[in-house]
Amino acid sequence: MTATVTKKLQVLLPAEVCEELGIKPGVRLDFRANKGKLEAGKLPSLETNSTKRSLRHLYTAERNAEELVIQKGCSCEVPEDFPK
Repeated sequence: MTATVTKKLQVLLPAEVCEELGIKPGVRLDFRANKGKLEAGKLPSLETNSTKRSLRHLYTAERNAEELVIQKGCSCEVPEDFPK
């Protein structure tokens, strides 16, 4: 299979290759030059379940309570006696 590089240095991947490798819109690819040849491979998705799970420890009841206290203590109002 062949593909042609456009003036914008873009390449349209053959449908058969995309189907075989599971390449869909939004999939990230890694390109490398190796001994005069182009190599490409799929990169892991940025939004994996493990990434989402790894952030859960940040949202604890204690932290949420602390953030509420901070928000209540912060005011966007300018005090009347504040110098203008």
